[in-house]
Order: sequence, then C-alpha cells, then structure tokens
Amino acid sequence: MLDNLTKPIRVTVAGAKRVGKTSILTVLAYGIETFSEDYHPTIEDIFYIKNENILFYDLAGASEEATIPKHYYNNADAFLLIYDVTDQLSFNIMEKLKHRIDKVRDKVPIVCLGNKSDQPHRQLTFDQVNSWAETENLRLFEVSATKRISLRDPIKFLLKNINIGVKSIFSRSKRL
Repeated sequence: MLDNLTKPIRVTVAGAKRVGKTSILTVLAYGIETFSEDYHPTIEDIFYIKNENILFYDLAGASEEATIPKHYYNNADAFLLIYDVTDQLSFNIMEKLKHRIDKVRDKVPIVCLGNKSDQPHRQLTFDQVNSWAETENLRLFEVSATKRISLRDPIKFLLKNINIGVKSIFSRSKRL
C-alpha cells in the first residue's frame, strides 16, 4: 500500500535537436521503435516507466543558447544529457547544458549519452568525450536507439546514484 505513495524519480532529458532523446525514451518506456526520416520535433513530453517509478521529462531540442526551463532544473532528481556522436554542435550544446546545471544545482546526478554510436561518420570519438566527462566528474555512455545498444546501462547507473531525500509529510510526534 505504501508503495503507491512513493514519489517517482524525476529525470530531465535534454540535448540538441535531432540527437534522439525521444527515440531513446520510446524504446526504454515502451520497447518500440519510432524511427523515421521525417523529423517531428518534441515540444515537451513525459515518459513514465512504472516498474522503476521513473518520470522522464523529454524537453524540446536545445539551441546554441542551451537553456532549460527553470522548473526542470529545480525539480529534477537527475539529468540525462544527450548528444549525437556524428554532430560536434550537439556536443557543444550538451556541454553548455551541463555548465548551466552546475550553476543552478549542487551535486545532482548527471549522465551523458552519446547516441547514434552505430553510425559510421563520427565527429566525436568515445575517448575525446570521455576525457571531458572525467574532468567534469560525469559518467559517459555511448548508445544506439535504432540498434538498441546499451540503452539500459545508463539508466541502471543513474538509479544507483540517485539519492532522494524524501521527507514524510506526517509528524514524528506520537500525538496523532
């Protein structure tokens, strides 16, 4: 009965346009592929994975200004920052997003995902981005939404590293 009262873990998912944020979340949440050559930009969406009690807030693709609406900074228990390994600009935007999160939040778990790792025309190697991730104290994973490569590993890592201080709304007093 008390399990129904547990607050879901809130993960804000951000990155540049066309990096595959929605595709990754669709595969994780529903196990289905929604890949198309036609691009339909997400304005905002929520994915809920019931058996893990996680809410993923899928944000619109960030531009070079790399902004996230303020309430997503404040309410997130963790962040997934996604870039495309075939697009240097998407990494630059992810880097800016990371620095903006650092200005607003202290010690919040952040995981970086390099999507499209199955694509042959990379602009960023794993070693290049991992070197940056290590200096930022981040964990980097390379994934492929289309090939379903390594999609669960970053989520498992994130869940192990989230420390949610859920406080009871009930008084600890014995007088009830």
